[in-house]
Amino acid sequence: MKIAHLSDLHLCMKNRPMVVQQTKQLIQYALEQGIDHLVITGDISHNNEPQDFIALRKLLQEFGLLDPNKLSLTIGNHDIFGGVYFATDIAAFPEKCKHTNYRQEVREFKHYFSEAFENAYFPLPYLEMTYAKSIDNVVIIGINSIDRYSSLRNPFASAGVISSAQFDGLKMIFSKNNDKNCKKIVLIHHHFNHGPPADTRLQSRFWKMIENYANRLSHKKRLLRLFKKQHVDLILHGHKHESVEYRKMGLHFLNAGGTIDTNHSDELRVNFITIENDEIQTEIRTLPA
Repeated sequence: MKIAHLSDLHLCMKNRPMVVQQTKQLIQYALEQGIDHLVITGDISHNNEPQDFIALRKLLQEFGLLDPNKLSLTIGNHDIFGGVYFATDIAAFPEKCKHTNYRQEVREFKHYFSEAFENAYFPLPYLEMTYAKSIDNVVIIGINSIDRYSSLRNPFASAGVISSAQFDGLKMIFSKNNDKNCKKIVLIHHHFNHGPPADTRLQSRFWKMIENYANRLSHKKRLLRLFKKQHVDLILHGHKHESVEYRKMGLHFLNAGGTIDTNHSDELRVNFITIENDEIQTEIRTLPA
């Protein structure tokens, strides 16, 4: 089985229509490499606009990927709360987040790509985006890591959390999918690595600390312990805009957050995962934009 992994497309038909063409280029390239499955780990839209989700849906339809055996997704913070594009948007953003109907936005996200969730197992009905599905000898587990907005706890609407209910749901998923011959791949938006700031200047380090706090994932250690106990083979994520592979607590991670927004505006990136003969091979490939 060969999987392509994208993340953080930040489609914005209003201000960055070229990203749709870049996404099309990435999907077409992935299909030319013979992939069986496409994974997108959140932040499909930059500003939670219907036309962004519809644009991706049309692309997926064009390539015949609106199929539960060919497509898996999880949700990102921008898919629920949107974001800031212009400096003038900053003042209004907290009020927008405050009045966002969290559950409704999650339901609408799921509705846009409903075919991807057909035959999926949802352990608890109120956990809209915590699910599992089996494809051949692979179990794909999707997790919604997006925290609700709070002016104190989550003032930038970018932090993550795994609730007690989600832990209950995940335990049910792992209990149902305990075949040791199956590979377990988790899809989640938030990242698990925090590298040291490259700039040693005090001001730079201060802003890096703020960024890390704003984008943190609460209950991360508990989640990692669960993944380790359940022998999760690979965790695919985004959120942090870089494409990197790393290990933590003996677990294997692959970030596709640099799919579109990298340090080089003339580059695109796609991650490939190949599962063959009980082995998982990964590759981060760079394309010209």
